[in-house]
Amino acid sequence: MAPFNPNTLPFASHKPALSEEAAAQEAAKRSQHWKRVKRITGRLLLLWLLVTFGCTYFARELNVVVLGWPFSYWMAAQGVLLVYLFIIAVYAWAVHQLDVLYGLDEPLVREDGLE
Repeated sequence: MAPFNPNTLPFASHKPALSEEAAAQEAAKRSQHWKRVKRITGRLLLLWLLVTFGCTYFARELNVVVLGWPFSYWMAAQGVLLVYLFIIAVYAWAVHQLDVLYGLDEPLVREDGLE
């Protein structure tokens, strides 16, 4: 049986092996990237927490009627969902920008296998 070679896996990148110095730089770059992704994730989770529990907590005070329904209903049924979609879109955009900035973005592959 042949020894395991990770470069033969279909998702493995076909980059040449890095020197120790280049590998250390690559590790530092990935570490910095991960720190920034965690920071973005934390801020967006805080926004999610504030929107979810803030709207629920203050819903009774929103006594305005809009189109025959209480404004608190519209915030719970529609507004919060739109904020969630906004959070997802911001996260996807921001992480993609970080991936490009740090050179960690993946190339697009067509269905026929050509790039």
